[in-house]
Amino acid sequence: MAASSKKPSCTLDDGNSICLNSEALLLLHQIFLEGLTARLESSPPLVLGDLLLTMLLPKLNIYQEYVRNHHYSLQVLTECMKIQPFAAYLKILESKPMCKCRSLETFLNYPMQSVPRYIRTLRELLAHTPLEHVERKTLEAVLAQLENLSKQIHDEVSETENLRKNLAVERMIVEGCDILLDVEQTFVRKGDLIQILIEKPKERVTFKKIESFRRSDKDVARECFLFSYHLIVTTSFNIKTLDTNRFLISDRPCESASSVTTEQDTSYQGRDFKVVVLCSKNLVTPVVIHFVAPTLSDKAAWISDLANCMNNAQFREICKPLMANTSSINLP
Repeated sequence: MAASSKKPSCTLDDGNSICLNSEALLLLHQIFLEGLTARLESSPPLVLGDLLLTMLLPKLNIYQEYVRNHHYSLQVLTECMKIQPFAAYLKILESKPMCKCRSLETFLNYPMQSVPRYIRTLRELLAHTPLEHVERKTLEAVLAQLENLSKQIHDEVSETENLRKNLAVERMIVEGCDILLDVEQTFVRKGDLIQILIEKPKERVTFKKIESFRRSDKDVARECFLFSYHLIVTTSFNIKTLDTNRFLISDRPCESASSVTTEQDTSYQGRDFKVVVLCSKNLVTPVVIHFVAPTLSDKAAWISDLANCMNNAQFREICKPLMANTSSINLP
């Protein structure tokens, strides 16, 4: 075995943090499945309450540790995804047939879905169990403990929803997008917009539905993702692949000033608006992106959210010196 001085792309601690208790949960399910299978194959009467009490409930502390660590697990995974060798190797593993196109965060979320399934099964079982049945009190006690754990899982899933959305969008982009691996980045909205690349004479331009633009001018149909500090404008090649080679607009108030302006152009039925980025250091001419929304309500929503995100970005830049020594990962 050859020794290597090369720094690993992911440390052992990182791996343990990402997959905490995963092997223990797998073993727990295997033992429980074997016990349940043996019980079902035994002669009647069928008794399940003692199996749940002796094999499942004592191991719920493993689930609780996994649930408490879930948010931290996704944070560590997000940080590791910034390391190119790690991201490339993970992509190779996820492309294997046994994974069936599922990502690592999808697998990490599966244990969170097991307890709700246990609860549904127990409720169905209790619905067909007579009140005087010897098993009923035992099943009700197990159900109560599982429902308590389910509440913790629900709260944890709500906290990690944003991280999962960011990772999902980052994986859709062909060349990746490092700015989405910032754990402080918050997903705001996404949607289809038409980008007007070349200004045409008003009498020759007629706004149609987005579907019509896609059929005639595919290069101007954009799928846009708005985050707390960035607007990402992509070209969609298919349902799972996006490209950001042309436009990646980042609002950094210390270097630039951004604004959103509305247009009352009858050619687009009042559904167009412009994003203007003024940069004093690198660009003399401001960057102007002209969009057309599918409806007036979509336009209003985009303008409102863009304005809020620009204000948040400015506030973040002001507070950045105060948070310079603050870690972006929160321990569970």
